[in-house]
Amino acid sequence: DAKEQVEAFILSHPATEQVFELQVCNAVPSSTEAQRYVEEQQSQRPFTHVIVIEENAEADMALLLRNQQTFGGCVVGFYAPRPEDAQLYMDAFTDCFRVFCPFGENRAVYHPDRLFKDEMMVLARAFHRSYEQAGRAYISLGAKKTEQETTDGWSALSEHLQRSNLALALHHKTKIELLHRLSAQKFGTTKALLSRCAQTMQGESLLEKAEAILNDPVTEYLAAAEHRRWCNFHLM
Repeated sequence: DAKEQVEAFILSHPATEQVFELQVCNAVPSSTEAQRYVEEQQSQRPFTHVIVIEENAEADMALLLRNQQTFGGCVVGFYAPRPEDAQLYMDAFTDCFRVFCPFGENRAVYHPDRLFKDEMMVLARAFHRSYEQAGRAYISLGAKKTEQETTDGWSALSEHLQRSNLALALHHKTKIELLHRLSAQKFGTTKALLSRCAQTMQGESLLEKAEAILNDPVTEYLAAAEHRRWCNFHLM
């Protein structure tokens, strides 16, 4: 839906600071109230991104163009589900703003949380395979090993299991859910956590992203807490 697509668009821009969604001002875009809202918000903290929804496109774009100097340096995201509309707005407004990006279902925006969950599932399976292999090796060679080798083998096995559990726990919760819960537990603001999460997902390879996520004490804490909750539930 539109909300999900807008969220995906915002998350795809790591430099996002202050987002202005026109429908949030609760005023008719052509009114003086809307103009006052824009000026007040801009004076408090400059906008970096502006989101326009197709429902009020004409009035919203009129408001933007009246304030072209104010929004000149912004990234303007225009949610236009139909390809023909996206092209129309692109032709009309590209030269008016530094960055003008029509987006929507037609652009096949793949929601970062879906991507996140897919990748964490791949990781969970990979870690679980490593755990199974380490377990088989530990059992089959256990009798022949020295005490030190046995201890080292058990530590490695425990680490494989922990990573598998963490990846599974992260898979079952989207980034947004994780971050809202982290925010509630006083780990930081939602915005700071979103930025942090976006940075961890910028690794070139799946393994790099996995390492960044699983070695982050905040996500590790949350994943471990989530895993304990599952264990308690299944033991009831």
